Amino acid sequence: MAIQNKYKNVARICGGAITVAFFLPWIDIMLFSFSGMELNGMFNKMQGLQSGLQSFANAISEGAGEGSIEAEELSKPLWLYGTMLFPILGVSSAIFNKKLLHIFSAIFILGIVIWAFVDLRSTLSGELEDGEFSMLQIMSIGLWVTVLAPFGQLFGAIVYMDNAEESGSI
Repeated sequence: MAIQNKYKNVARICGGAITVAFFLPWIDIMLFSFSGMELNGMFNKMQGLQSGLQSFANAISEGAGEGSIEAEELSKPLWLYGTMLFPILGVSSAIFNKKLLHIFSAIFILGIVIWAFVDLRSTLSGELEDGEFSMLQIMSIGLWVTVLAPFGQLFGAIVYMDNAEESGSI
């Protein structure tokens, strides 16, 4: 009779949860809400808005007889590219159900999320006063699941017994 491992699907379920969470709302600010899937598009729109405003400001300043205005160009943060791998890691972790893949997925996702939090905190704290901004105030269900599910993956990967260890008689 084989020993049953009641935790064998915890990491797999958390991998699926990471995939689903990528499509749920991550940030919710009043009426404005977006998911992990929409992050790249949001940064593209912000770059377009900045370009349009820059052109408008230059047209006004040149019309007034002044030179064009130089502004710092908005660029996509590097952690944004890592977030695009979240659903791929979640699906592959759920399908293949390998201990090493669960651990890699969890560490990668937690690293990218921590990097994003630190980067956003440093960027926004320069623009806002210290006591005004907290990521916890604007986090929505998708980001909460994305932050918590890797811990479940780690737990499931650590306590999961390999198939060779499971087969044995009592």
